[in-house]
Formats: sequence, structure tokens, C-alpha cells
Amino acid sequence: MLYDGAVAVDALGYGEFAPGEIYAGEGMPAPDPPAGSSLARVFADVDSDDNLLDFEVLAEPTPGSAELHSVPEPGSATLGIAGLLGLAALGRRRPARRG
Repeated sequence: MLYDGAVAVDALGYGEFAPGEIYAGEGMPAPDPPAGSSLARVFADVDSDDNLLDFEVLAEPTPGSAELHSVPEPGSATLGIAGLLGLAALGRRRPARRG
């Protein structure tokens, strides 16, 4: 988990979870990377709160170095679509109004 002070601002969960295991990520788990590979964000500065959408498997691990794998900044069209999808998801989560 990534914290800002005492507040959790991001979490990565990946792989399959057996009964009794606790998934502490966001949305669906990211793919389980095979041995000798790693996970990286698809776009810098984009967090959809769904690990399956936000992370991809890299063929080679990149421990502690952004220079080995640069994460692209999303274009304005990508950000616009992500925003619209986020708004649509919020609309589905609203409870029905009682009249």
C-alpha cells in the first residue's frame, strides 16, 4: 500500500487469491507476473482504482529504476475517456432515490 501520512492512497494486488486470503488491492487483481518479470503502471499519473486496468506485466524486472521502463504520460483523449468511464461507474454506484 502507498500512504500519504496515515491515509492509504493506492494499493496493488495481483494474482489469484485462495479462500481465506485477503485481497488488499483495488478493483480486480493485476495479472500474476511469471518468475523473472515484473508489474508496472500502464500510464503514469493514472489510477483508475482497478489493478487489472492500471498495471501490465513486463518481461524483465525493473527494481528501483524508472530509467529501465519509462511509463508514458497519457494523452488528453485517454484522460477524457478515463474520466467519462469513471463518471459512468459513479453513476452505477448511486443508490436509488426514495420518493
